This record gives sequence, C-alpha cells and structure tokens, in this order.
Amino acid sequence: MGDSQTRVRFGEYTITRDLPDSPIARRVVAMEPDGRHAKVLHLFPIRPEDPQVAVLRRAIDNLRTIDNKHVLSVERLLLGIVHQPCAVVPYTGHQDGLIDLEMLLAEKGGQMEPGETDRLLRQVFDGLQAAHSVLLHHGPVSARDVLVDRRGTAMIEMLGVARSLEGLRGFSTEVQRDEVRSIVELGFTCLTGHDATTVGLPASKLVRRLDPAWDEFFDRGLDPIDGFDTAEQAMDALPSSGFDREPTSQKTGRTGLLTNLRRTSIDRS
Repeated sequence: MGDSQTRVRFGEYTITRDLPDSPIARRVVAMEPDGRHAKVLHLFPIRPEDPQVAVLRRAIDNLRTIDNKHVLSVERLLLGIVHQPCAVVPYTGHQDGLIDLEMLLAEKGGQMEPGETDRLLRQVFDGLQAAHSVLLHHGPVSARDVLVDRRGTAMIEMLGVARSLEGLRGFSTEVQRDEVRSIVELGFTCLTGHDATTVGLPASKLVRRLDPAWDEFFDRGLDPIDGFDTAEQAMDALPSSGFDREPTSQKTGRTGLLTNLRRTSIDRS
C-alpha cells in the first residue's frame, strides 16, 4: 500500500514512505525526532501566500474542538515548512499502510456481516454526532473518508476540512440530514455489497436470513424527506439488539489486522 522511498526530512520529521493520497492532500508516513513514533503528514497543495492557508488553519482549529475517538485527531498544523502547510495526525495503520473502509470492504469481498456493519455504523454516527454537537459539517461521508485502525476502530479522517477549503460555511439541518443519510447509504453498501441508490431492492432480498429490522432501518434512513434528522436518531434505530453476542471468528479477527487484513473486524466499542 505504501511505497518505500529515500528518507528525507520535513521539518523535524523524517519521511519514511508515501501513502496513497487522500482526496485533499498528499499523505506520507514520518517518524518523530525520537525515532519511536510514526505519524501521518497530510501535505496540502497550498502555497504559503494563498488565502486558503487561513481557511485551512480555521478548519483544523475547528476540527480540534471535537473530542471523539471516531474522529481522527490532528495533533499539529505546521506552516511555512517546505512551502506546504502540513497537518500531523496519528498513524492508525499497520506495516503495509493505512486501511480505509473502501479497502477493507474490498478485502472482505465487498460485504460485512450484519453485526459488524451495525458496529461500524454506530461508530461513524457517533463521530458525526460529535461534529454536529459543535456545529461542524463534513459533507457526505464516503468509504474513503473512514479509516479503520489496527484495533478495528473506525474514524472519520480530516472531518470538515475539504468542505471548508471549498468555501462552504455555516450549519444547517438540511446538510445534517444529508450527512446522516450518506452514512445510511454507506451501511447499505457494507451490508449488501450494492449501492442503495441504484439496486432498487430491500436489504433482506440481498442478504439471506437478514433480520427484518434492517429493512425498517434502511426504509427510513434512505428516505430524503422522512429520514433521520440526527445521527443520534439513526444510532437509536440500528438493529443492535440482535447482535449482543459477537461470533468467535470476529473476536479473534479484531487483533489480526497487523498480520492478516482479511481477519479484521470492526471493534464493538
């Protein structure tokens, strides 16, 4: 996933390899000066004199007001180094690189088990609810926006930063509902392997022996008019009660991310 490269310095950090770019920045793995802790540097293609630098600073400052383990934290914003602003975040991957939900789904054959999908949605909704509580938007949440760490914890990466750089500001209930619906759509894809906007079938017709509660959840959550108003409403509607017991295979898989991606499970917390 990441390519080795000649080690170069970026300020006090030593870059060790490239990662796939995010939608808004170049990403690299770098070591702290003590050589013991890896970080991810997000290098934004913005020149120092560009007014977008101030916009980025405000977006990062806003992001740092969110204290939630399902929102990836930004530890520092470096300005004036090698003519690129740089956000420093924890390294959440394993020896081969970062894992986002799109990659995880591909490794799992395009689908997750119902219990794992339930836990994923609960985590992402929880992160979005934390953002909404401080009146921040991210915009529609895609599989590439969600990282999964080595313990199986899902988190939204660079929450709201792209939206700010696009010049979108303010908070509205309409955008809030759209964001919640985007996560419901993401859950439909994770559970069924199909796009909810094009398949035209209920989840129970695509997944054998599926709890009918999932159809009720998607019927409401995908409705653009009568859908969920808040992430909290969506969390309350999840069919979690049917998954009190986690299969043994998923329990062992949760610790296997470092050695075998196909055994990765979304953590219950």
